[in-house]
Amino acid sequence: GAVRITHTQHSFIHLSKNSRYKMYENFFSSFADHLTTVSESLQMQYKEVNIRPETVALIPNGIAFRSQFCLDIEEQLVIRQNLIKSLTEKSAVKILSTNVHMSWVLCMARVHPKKGQEHVLNLWATLPAKILENNLLIFVGAETSPGALEHLRSEIEKNPNKQSIVYAGFTQTPSEWIGASDLFISGSE
Repeated sequence: GAVRITHTQHSFIHLSKNSRYKMYENFFSSFADHLTTVSESLQMQYKEVNIRPETVALIPNGIAFRSQFCLDIEEQLVIRQNLIKSLTEKSAVKILSTNVHMSWVLCMARVHPKKGQEHVLNLWATLPAKILENNLLIFVGAETSPGALEHLRSEIEKNPNKQSIVYAGFTQTPSEWIGASDLFISGSE
């Protein structure tokens, strides 16, 4: 039999770059047997490319969130210690182990130029020392664009507040990182 094609749309950031991209999106979408998106807002954006949203299946983003977030500091510390034990990034183990009682600010996304880690670093560079002394910025995510991780590491090294920034690697348990963190930040475009 013929190969069936399912296309899952994760964003439409390219549509604003050139008006003909809407036409391309419509044309190339016609080759897929099934269209899916990861959010209702993306599903509705298919209207912009003249595709009826009701023909697009919604498959919510695959992160399973905890039913209850940590309110107890001791539980959060246990989660943090378990995460630290699971890390393969030796520098991250050292930094996180010695800063387990600080506030953890999590930026979790695949390491890719469009995921905005550089925006987050630029913001972090502007924060006053008084705020930084109690906060740690933690990047978690797998590299999905060649050279993006090397670039992220380089940008961390150049950041004037690099002592409060760590790349912890990728994870198979995003909900644990969410439970271990105090604040979440995204610079995604």
